[in-house]
Amino acid sequence: MERPLSGRVRIGDFELDLKTGELSSAVDRDQKVLLREQPFQVLRMLIERGGTIVTREEIRRKLWPNSTIVDFDHSINVAIGILRKALGDSASNPTYIETLARRGYRLAVAVEFLETTTEVHRPETPIVQPPAGAAALIGKKVSHYRVLRIIGGGGMGMVFEAEDLKLGRRVALKFLPEELASDPVALRRFEREAQTASALNHPNICTIYGVEEYEGQPFIAMELLEGDTLLHRIDSSAPKEILLDTLLDIAIQICNGLQAAHDKEIIHRDIKPGNIFLTKQGHVKILDFGLAKLAESEEVAERDIGTSNIEPLLDNEQITTDSTAESIERISPALTRPGTTPGTAGYMSPEQLRKEKLDARTDLFSFGLVIYEMAAGRRAFTGETAAVVQDAILNQTPNPAHDLNSAVPRELDAIITKALEKDRSRRYQSAAQMRDDLERVRSETQQARRRPLRWLAVAALLLLVASGTWIYLRFRNKVTLSPSDTIVLAVSNQTGDPVFNDALYTSLRTGLEQTPYLNVLAANKVGEALRTLHLSEDPTKMTPQTATEVCVRSNSKMVIAGSIAEAGNGFHIELDGINCQSGKTIAQVLNDVPSRTLVVHVLGVSAAQLRAKLGEPDASVARFNKPLDEATSASPEALQLLTDGYRHHLTGDVSGAVPYYQRAIEVDPDFTLAHVALAFAHSALGKQAFAVASAKKAYELRSRMTERARFHAEDVYYDLATGEQEKTCGVLSQWAQTFPDDF
Repeated sequence: MERPLSGRVRIGDFELDLKTGELSSAVDRDQKVLLREQPFQVLRMLIERGGTIVTREEIRRKLWPNSTIVDFDHSINVAIGILRKALGDSASNPTYIETLARRGYRLAVAVEFLETTTEVHRPETPIVQPPAGAAALIGKKVSHYRVLRIIGGGGMGMVFEAEDLKLGRRVALKFLPEELASDPVALRRFEREAQTASALNHPNICTIYGVEEYEGQPFIAMELLEGDTLLHRIDSSAPKEILLDTLLDIAIQICNGLQAAHDKEIIHRDIKPGNIFLTKQGHVKILDFGLAKLAESEEVAERDIGTSNIEPLLDNEQITTDSTAESIERISPALTRPGTTPGTAGYMSPEQLRKEKLDARTDLFSFGLVIYEMAAGRRAFTGETAAVVQDAILNQTPNPAHDLNSAVPRELDAIITKALEKDRSRRYQSAAQMRDDLERVRSETQQARRRPLRWLAVAALLLLVASGTWIYLRFRNKVTLSPSDTIVLAVSNQTGDPVFNDALYTSLRTGLEQTPYLNVLAANKVGEALRTLHLSEDPTKMTPQTATEVCVRSNSKMVIAGSIAEAGNGFHIELDGINCQSGKTIAQVLNDVPSRTLVVHVLGVSAAQLRAKLGEPDASVARFNKPLDEATSASPEALQLLTDGYRHHLTGDVSGAVPYYQRAIEVDPDFTLAHVALAFAHSALGKQAFAVASAKKAYELRSRMTERARFHAEDVYYDLATGEQEKTCGVLSQWAQTFPDDF
């Protein structure tokens, strides 16, 4: 149980003053150390928890409550390393502080209170009290900067917000710790690396303005960022996966930053979520070009106190391996001290682990791991020890991200797989190449998201299913009677079989609209007129009398009234073209149907005959005259199922529409419009593989379609299934020439 503390406590062979942070040996009273602020606060947290776990996220929230550019992972590692060094502890065989892999830390010894403790109220996320010297800088002029406030701090030093008095902008000033400032080797390395980083003037890289000195203490002036790291975004979100649109946006911006660095022959060598910053404005910044390796990680601190064994690792802890390879550097001259290869467990490339000379492709491997984590919600390579993690990186292949998150498209999986090739010659050779593939996935994803609405509009128009909330604009075709004339369609089912209600309306309108010659009043306009009449907005339920009122209210010219009635063992079909102003019949077609299976076919013949009587040229009637039992279905039941599916689809119940489409295909496997509709639904539901399969099937059956529907099927096929954009453009060009008012 956590309890606020004051006074003195004994932990093992040490005593700690909970007010001052003085740690002294209970055996040798002369052995004392005044803990720095962050190690002291971490130790207090461990004591307060009384042996239960303290997570790294809890440490982060307590020590750095503000959104800053501090490298939290690195600073926590340094704090733990300092504590272990002060306590004479070992990470591999801990006596005081135990690391719990992928979770956090806990105190492994009992706590004895030497003085009566006083309950002291402490805020949930207290702001760390900075060292006196740091607080003294607030309000002072440092070079041409005025220090405004402390925004964070860690093993890399204190970070302040300041005002640039020359340029009138806000900046961040990072002061190096005193122990680094007094190390001439570290200082020279720092200055050279900072100079390298300052050459990277790119919107996706944290900008370094310069390196200066104040009263003997070096500091870095850099871009002031507000937001949080990608690591914190992943850790604090539920579920852990990043939404695909956001993921692709982040990844493409990272590519841009990496390419800019690589163009200047600078490699980062520690790409990980903790080094990716997401600003509140939606910009992505790569951190720590030349800065991240200035302070020693926890493992280096362990090595300094004589511990060489490999310890259990948290997933986000840094590790170092001996190497003569370059650190964060220009590819040619080394800019960091040789002998160590800094990196982070789970994000190092195979060549880093094999101690080979590095090039820009090492960053691309690490970046692939970052994309994997954003997509899958978990790390690609994990393990209890550094050795296990390294073995996984060298010898194992992670499960596809799609298997862990079905929203990840296979195309993104392919990009991740290529980035994670063990052999760098088979990997992406540049960040620009990777960016191009990511942009292609983003474009296809956006098109797929728009496509359901686009497909839905076209297919709904082809099917002519009525709905008061139709979401597409009508096709305004060239008209026959005059440029402003339109026609209104109504059907009357006198058979007593309700399946003909939808089947007759859908088939007839498809037959009439397969030509650019007629202009049928759009269903949304029909719905508006019906709404003013306080009637059902479903056009399939209109009587000829209601259609006449709609025709008048919409300033249309003509009603085409279709009817079907039983006639002996067959049926009788009648189509009438009626002037809605005078009520006079202008054209009429009468046909008998010998059997139920021929109803749709004869209806199509009747529609073509009526089009001719209304004045459409014979050549046009002959060209745009696909038999309706092919263009739709000979089965009234299949048409009814498809219509029911569209009623679900158009009201937003996409998943509810799928069973109707599938049943329609079961009834008529060659029902082209049902395959198109199923492709719509699968695409809207994010099931791209199924959408592609349905689109391919519709393409295979395109010879059965009307010319307008065939253009649409080919457009969908080339765009979705093959990605042949040139062919897509060709289809759209022909479509626009044939039906210019469809666009």
